[in-house]
Amino acid sequence: MCASVDGRLHFCFMYEWGFGVAGSNIRAAGATAIAGSLSYVPNLRTLNLESNGIQAAGAQAIARVLSCVPNLRSLNLGGNRMGNVGATAITTALSSVPHLQSLNLSANAIRAAGATAIARNLSLVPSLQSLNLSGNRIRDEATASVAASLSSVPHLQTLHLAANDIGPVGATAIAGALLCVPNLQALDLSANDIKRTGVTAITSCLQSVPRLQFLNLKGVGTKIVASSVSSVPNVKARFSRRKTTAVMQILAARQSPFVFSVILRLVMLQANASEPQVPEKSPIPQAYTHPV
Repeated sequence: MCASVDGRLHFCFMYEWGFGVAGSNIRAAGATAIAGSLSYVPNLRTLNLESNGIQAAGAQAIARVLSCVPNLRSLNLGGNRMGNVGATAITTALSSVPHLQSLNLSANAIRAAGATAIARNLSLVPSLQSLNLSGNRIRDEATASVAASLSSVPHLQTLHLAANDIGPVGATAIAGALLCVPNLQALDLSANDIKRTGVTAITSCLQSVPRLQFLNLKGVGTKIVASSVSSVPNVKARFSRRKTTAVMQILAARQSPFVFSVILRLVMLQANASEPQVPEKSPIPQAYTHPV
């Protein structure tokens, strides 16, 4: 299917299960046109309108017709500058898609008010498995609201909160909520200034998420993370310096049948010549990252 918006042709795909037109700058007008077609695909499972500049008006248009696609499983609206108004509209309409499993609202200029609305409405999608709010500058208070709402999405497997101006208070709130999401497999808190207090809070609660595979704390000093991890029982750390990047691999034996593996990807602001270096004996797996 090709859609014409502002006199230009934009390629997209539309079939019974999925619809996508990412990165085409369709803006609000295009989103409104797409919204008008959703009634023809009631069994739609995936809707991807990432990076299209649909802003608040486009988000509101999509929100109004979510009831036409009650079986939706994945909604990707990242990178659309929808702001608090758009985020509130979308999440308020989540009651229309109760089986939603993946929600991407990253890089949308969402601030505290919008994030609070998101947190308030997460209970409408109890089957949610992936939530991406990276790049929105929601800060500590709203992060605490998101943390408090995690008990309503117990099946959550991935949580992206990178680049949100989160400090120690917000990180501590997330740490305290990890017990509510025991199936969590990936947690991204990179590009936040959580400091030693936040790192300590997160690492001290890792036992609550035995299935966790990737933890991204990029931007936190190596020594801070190392000292925090050293206090976690049954954890061994191995360092490898590659230019200005230090990668810590943590292998923690659990009482569960599998071995818990966490990758901490750290970028050091300055190389510390006094820090002992351990020669690499085996390749270090690439750290978990997610585009903002």
